[in-house]
Amino acid sequence: MSDDAPRVVPAVATEPAPEPATEPVPEAAPVNLVEPRGNPWLAMALSWLVPGLGHAYLGRWRRGLAFALLVGMLIFVGLTLRGPLWGVEVAVPGQPGVSLPVNSQIFSLPLVAAGLSGYEGVVSYQGYEYGMTFLLTASLFSLLLILDAWDLSRGYKP
Repeated sequence: MSDDAPRVVPAVATEPAPEPATEPVPEAAPVNLVEPRGNPWLAMALSWLVPGLGHAYLGRWRRGLAFALLVGMLIFVGLTLRGPLWGVEVAVPGQPGVSLPVNSQIFSLPLVAAGLSGYEGVVSYQGYEYGMTFLLTASLFSLLLILDAWDLSRGYKP
């Protein structure tokens, strides 16, 4: 046999591919990782009253205490630096993101109480913008704690 001759490959019998399943796939239901515990609405309300209290209600005392201390420190530092409570008083032209967090303090009762007590930020104070950052961080963190308390009470988080 010479190298120039065509090679003959023996034919191999193959089976036809199986038909794909035509049965509809059922929609996945939310999976609870653990048993639901507590009332989710009460856990959310407690988290709004005092950040971390909803976690304590659900039996997560250490986590609730840590969150309460963290948010409390953020609020304390923000108020000490004379940050504003009710958003940005003057919008900066050309920077639309500056006015996005207006009134986000409603997610934490301690911030609402400070605002209703007559507290006002002092624009001329040198720590004003840092104070605003601390207070906005506290309010958005409070919102996350409210949502986390909901997930914990529904059993979506271990």
